[in-house]
Amino acid sequence: MLIDLAVYLRAAADVAAGRDPNVTPAGELPWLYPPAAALPYVPLTWVPFEVACVVATLVSIAALVRLLHLVLGRLGLPCGLPLVAALALLTEPVLSTLGFGQVNLVLAWLVAEGFLGRRRWLIGLAAGVKLTPLVFLLPLVLRRDW
Repeated sequence: MLIDLAVYLRAAADVAAGRDPNVTPAGELPWLYPPAAALPYVPLTWVPFEVACVVATLVSIAALVRLLHLVLGRLGLPCGLPLVAALALLTEPVLSTLGFGQVNLVLAWLVAEGFLGRRRWLIGLAAGVKLTPLVFLLPLVLRRDW
């Protein structure tokens, strides 16, 4: 379980040791992101894997809650947050993201914070990990919303 988190941690250990995280050991899943994307995971390499799993899961859940807070606030429904968050935790995409230890919820929060919270630079930060968040800059560019 949390196999993607194991890849992130291996890459973080490589970056911390000055090695290239894109050189994948035989039989292991490859690191597919820029080396800088492994930096936030370096502190998690200092604790046992089980602790890193708990921390990464809690950070993802916190990112989901903040993301939902932003969206529900924009919709004028801030009091629905506990129910919506509980329901979201039961959906397949969220369960899979948590189960694999992926970074998707954190990236979604960064995009939402950048787009709805008007901290545009956070979209760029998310795009530094995966290119997909760059799509959210397109409406801003078209509106000339700098």
